[in-house]
Amino acid sequence: DKQLKNQEHFVSSQLINGDFQGENLFIIDRPSALNLSEEFDLINDENLSDEEICDIILEITNILSSTTISSLIKEMNSYASFSPPSITQINSASQLEDNLIEQYQQVIIISTELNFSEQNIYGHLLMLATDESILHIKRTINKILDEY
Repeated sequence: DKQLKNQEHFVSSQLINGDFQGENLFIIDRPSALNLSEEFDLINDENLSDEEICDIILEITNILSSTTISSLIKEMNSYASFSPPSITQINSASQLEDNLIEQYQQVIIISTELNFSEQNIYGHLLMLATDESILHIKRTINKILDEY
């Protein structure tokens, strides 16, 4: 909550379907999103519209989400498909909890902090899993442990 307090953030959400079900959230503040676009030469104009910023964030979300989930799914001998990501803007952690993660009673949250300090880019990737997916992960881990 401390990191989200009184500062506008973009939250990109991508649903995951298949044996593993859940949602990836990529959270980034506006200054970091602008710095990200400059770092990857996605823009040269400092006056980006919200639509352009959202497009950049959605592309990064696609890359991060598919990379992280694909690795996990491969280890689990499972499959997954992705819904197109969507994006919303928030100003507090309570908005994140109330609107985006309320449907998950028990979750595994894998938090990856993207920290490019020289470029002042700070973002977080959260992976939320459904109860069924948590059970699937547990079974897979137990199977791997039994094989050793």
